Amino acid sequence: MSVADDIAPLPLTQIEDAQISAQDTVTWLGFRVFDIAVFTPNGARYDPTEPAAIELKYARRFSKKSLTTATMEEFDRLEGTQTDHPQIARKLQTCFADVGPGDRFLAIGSARDRVSLFRNNRQTCRLTHPNIRARFLDIWLSLDSRFPAVSRRLRGL
Repeated sequence: MSVADDIAPLPLTQIEDAQISAQDTVTWLGFRVFDIAVFTPNGARYDPTEPAAIELKYARRFSKKSLTTATMEEFDRLEGTQTDHPQIARKLQTCFADVGPGDRFLAIGSARDRVSLFRNNRQTCRLTHPNIRARFLDIWLSLDSRFPAVSRRLRGL
């Protein structure tokens, strides 16, 4: 099932005329991990210089710690070790929570230096950091992501 099939009202007002531009399912060793949708103004193709959001609908359980650790591992893998990664990791401590099947995680990058994070439509944090929108969304949308074929489809390539 795709994210759009059963989408609940989302707090997407931070992106003018936000609509789904693409969606897909991420699997690992044949098991569904999460469904993902990308939201952009008017459903346009994803552009890292423009406001965008991603929503993950989980099919598996993950702890807050594993989400935080995996996020920072992806920052290191995509960017190499950067001096600001410990600062980003500290900021992320309040952003994540345990998730299970059916839980939704939404990241809204409404400005270049800001990402608002929601779990099941409830805001968990607002992450403010230089160029954080593109850097955070790259975890799923970079052509160098863990799932490059999914990233290409989500980017309309």
